[in-house]
Amino acid sequence: MNITLTLALEMRPKCLWGFYLYPDCYNYDYRINPETYTGNCPNDEVLHNDQLLWLWEKSAALYPSIHLDKILKSSLNALKFVHYRVREAMRIAEMTRHDYVLPVFIFSRPFYLHSTEALSQEDLVHTIGESAALGAAGVILWGGYEYSASKENCLSVQQAIRGPLGHYAVNVTSAAKLCSQSLCNNHGRCIRKTPESSFYLHMPESSGKKYVLNKSFRFIISENNKQKTVTAMKNGFMCHCYYGWHGPSCHDHSSDLLREMNKAPTVNFNLLVFLSMAFSVILLKKFVVLTTMPIFP
Repeated sequence: MNITLTLALEMRPKCLWGFYLYPDCYNYDYRINPETYTGNCPNDEVLHNDQLLWLWEKSAALYPSIHLDKILKSSLNALKFVHYRVREAMRIAEMTRHDYVLPVFIFSRPFYLHSTEALSQEDLVHTIGESAALGAAGVILWGGYEYSASKENCLSVQQAIRGPLGHYAVNVTSAAKLCSQSLCNNHGRCIRKTPESSFYLHMPESSGKKYVLNKSFRFIISENNKQKTVTAMKNGFMCHCYYGWHGPSCHDHSSDLLREMNKAPTVNFNLLVFLSMAFSVILLKKFVVLTTMPIFP
């Protein structure tokens, strides 16, 4: 693994190289003891992750997974499962000797494991929403050949993207952008002040969506509602500054560090979707989406 990362970084030094499923938390005991499930990573696995410091120091990003089993559907255990897996990845991201925190991209799925049943609205919050609130750099929604194995499956994917999944993706990414602009001067990501809190990066229900030609949907929010939303964000979130920036609002910077900013990615919360073998690609500033239809901003 070390040799693989070394070679990859030599060939593509600006890419965010890392291994899928690393780090893991192995908090799967919800299958055995659902009533007493805490979601915590077993101590042995936390120790094992500590012993993999050499891997984290060689990686340019971390790629844990939060795929939901159907038995977790719309349950508190689903939230616990995701919360502690993301928390463990964020802990490890700060362990390395890099002079910046590794970006964490969370692998998820738009459907429950081994099915084409779309995630419920509650579980979209448990996965995408929870990951964004805890400070992940992005969520990667992906799937395999089964998504295009039949016309019925393809239509299920389309319905999910045009429906709750697509709408929620626009909501969270818009809120993350607003929070970064308002709290962090676009030089950092918003993360919860208290990881266990229930604050989420959500646009207010009163805001509307407007289709912008060639740019898909954008949230439209009144100035009054914007100020209320920003105030609520200040109560629940703080800034995690990008490399080279520091201070409560990421307003201050070091010129010495900024000269070397190519060493570290400056990535606001992104949503990347891999839904079939044929992709169209949209590159909008820092927001990258790979999907079958251009719906996200």
